[in-house]
Amino acid sequence: MTIVCSTRRFCTLVKHLSQDKKDEIERIGFGSLLSLPDITLERKLIGQIADRYDPNIESVIIQGTAVPITPWDVQCIMGLRADGLIIEPKPHMDDDDYKYYFIYKEKQGMNISLHHLEEQLIKAKNADEHFIRRFVLFTIGFLLCPTTKAFVSSHYLALVKDIEQIRHINWAKVTRDFLIKSLNALKTGQRSLEGNVALLQVCYELILVSIIYAIILVSITYAIL
Repeated sequence: MTIVCSTRRFCTLVKHLSQDKKDEIERIGFGSLLSLPDITLERKLIGQIADRYDPNIESVIIQGTAVPITPWDVQCIMGLRADGLIIEPKPHMDDDDYKYYFIYKEKQGMNISLHHLEEQLIKAKNADEHFIRRFVLFTIGFLLCPTTKAFVSSHYLALVKDIEQIRHINWAKVTRDFLIKSLNALKTGQRSLEGNVALLQVCYELILVSIIYAIILVSITYAIL
């Protein structure tokens, strides 16, 4: 199973950003991601979690209990809002989409390359509207909705056209739904696990910690009695 999520690449980019750029990222509602730690993905653990996933109820089965991953979980872990606008990526681009597509794609290519986005973000002198759109597209491509491809789909341009609207979008649902879609695809034969796998791992680890804490608490209670 191939895993494509990369918190390391995202964290490395953040280290190169000036304070004025970080302030603008904070303004659009992505400020919590600036303190995201570099999470080491445990391939074996993630494989076990994926094996325990039940697509019929969109939940991971832990000790016989179905544990769903909800947008609220995403908000608690990543700080992304779990309410607000629901804007779906569009399968076809309109005139505005094409305008931004030609701005952000590689000059010699046909795709919005993640490597090219990264280069432009580091080179940017100001945190202008193009910096904001590139940052959100980069975040989608490496963290929120990563795929096995080296570029971010132009379908996501619909989510970044209006930079004042970005902070009002339900980004928790965006990343959660893409992860669930990828887990479902894995169950039907897809060999790679796309999506926010770091979120999946952290959710599972937090649940295990809660279970262990509950067991210890019960043991202490019985010992006192």
